[in-house]
Amino acid sequence: MRLPAIFLALLMMFGSARSEAAEDRSYFPPVLIYHDIKARPVMEGFDVSLEEFRYQLDWLKSHGWRTLTAEEFLSYLERREPFPKKTLLITFDDAYGGIVRYAAPELEARGMTAVFFVIVNSIDKTLSRDYWHASTEELRRISAANFSIGSHTLSHPHLDQLSGDELRRELTESKAALENLIGRSIKLIAYPYGDYDQNVIDGVIEAGYEAAFIVDVLDGGTFERAARWSIPRINMGVVIGEYGHRRFKSFMRRYGRMSDEEFARRWARLPH
Repeated sequence: MRLPAIFLALLMMFGSARSEAAEDRSYFPPVLIYHDIKARPVMEGFDVSLEEFRYQLDWLKSHGWRTLTAEEFLSYLERREPFPKKTLLITFDDAYGGIVRYAAPELEARGMTAVFFVIVNSIDKTLSRDYWHASTEELRRISAANFSIGSHTLSHPHLDQLSGDELRRELTESKAALENLIGRSIKLIAYPYGDYDQNVIDGVIEAGYEAAFIVDVLDGGTFERAARWSIPRINMGVVIGEYGHRRFKSFMRRYGRMSDEEFARRWARLPH
């Protein structure tokens, strides 16, 4: 039985939108997400030790991997060109003190870079003896040293639970505050907890961001928008804490070639 022409057209339109928005994880280079780097980790599955972090960076560098800046990452997205082989994006969420004390110096010493996603209302704040956030001056210094700054909102809420006005405020005011702080345009955002929906994506686009990051590498994304609004990342605190060096190496070598099913079997579904 032949399908009506209008039905076929709609089917093709839906299929095209879905393929654009739900691009495979391998469309992007590996994007690593860290939270805090500590000499001695306090929170399992959250912190990465300084020793482990050094090992990872040395292994990446010795095996020809190159870190991308935010500008380079966006440039490949804009041109819709394949990312060069053995490139990756390193990201940190929340801007804890370890990024200043440990992460930035270790990266800089190896000619590597990263994107630091900042919670605006947490700047200069101390949570406990073990956890504190970077200061205004530290973030300015990091930005001046060729590291990228992105938004992690004003107060780190579940964005998909906010009213329209609350959502706009979290997105636009955090962007403006960070641009004022570092004197550069803020183009990237990471969703707190990895939580987002279609309204959140629409708000992010309206606020002027150019790409957005989630946490769960197995999340298929939202079909109505391009994949750049739900770029997958993998939580290195979970990976290293549970699997060790062999898993890290396997992940980096095979990231683009693993099916979702194989990835799920090897890594399990990662928490937000």
